[in-house]
Amino acid sequence: LKSHLVAEPRSNVWVSPKDAGKDSKDSVNVQADRIVMDNDSLIFAKGIVIIERPDILSTSDSAFVDKFTEFARLMQTPKVVGRGDRHFTLDGDIIDIFSRQHEVERVKSVGHAQATSDDVTLRADTIELRVSSQKLERAFAWGRSRAHADSKEQDITADSIDVLMPGQTLRTMRAIGSALAESKPDSAKITSKKLDYLAGDTITAHFDTLAASDTAGKPSVKEIFAR
Repeated sequence: LKSHLVAEPRSNVWVSPKDAGKDSKDSVNVQADRIVMDNDSLIFAKGIVIIERPDILSTSDSAFVDKFTEFARLMQTPKVVGRGDRHFTLDGDIIDIFSRQHEVERVKSVGHAQATSDDVTLRADTIELRVSSQKLERAFAWGRSRAHADSKEQDITADSIDVLMPGQTLRTMRAIGSALAESKPDSAKITSKKLDYLAGDTITAHFDTLAASDTAGKPSVKEIFAR
């Protein structure tokens, strides 16, 4: 027996194995101008789509959700915001969300992608975020337009960038392929409008996460290597 639901205008649908009970941790709320649901599994939403989960909040103009495979695709000005104690955002042309056991594990943005956290901002054609316990653990950025990472002290550009940030605290940034790291010179020692720079095939920057945990500031660069 197949079921088919069409809800409009400005629909509000809860999707959960527990029917979105008060204490349900895996409930999903979908709001849109039009919602079509097949077999209580496939959801098609269009028109100012808002999807709320315990771990993320997303907005887009259209969306597709497969509840059984735990996959969602957001299209037309999509945006995802993490709902942990340290928020992160991801924008792009198309955003895919991959979950396991009702918790988001990966979020991938393709086309004009930008990811922002407290410590770093990434820009690239494609960005993939790895998430655990509602916090960023790792981020990958790559594409033809090159990848760009901006942190407190370093702006890094390369063919691809890998950012390790356990507990959403910036620890290591690795740039691969014609890598360039730029920073402002120490104004107490040098008076110059030009930026300091370091270039190489690969650049690896390590950040002082202990110092960042003691203050409200962002992690500072501890070591930076070019090869």
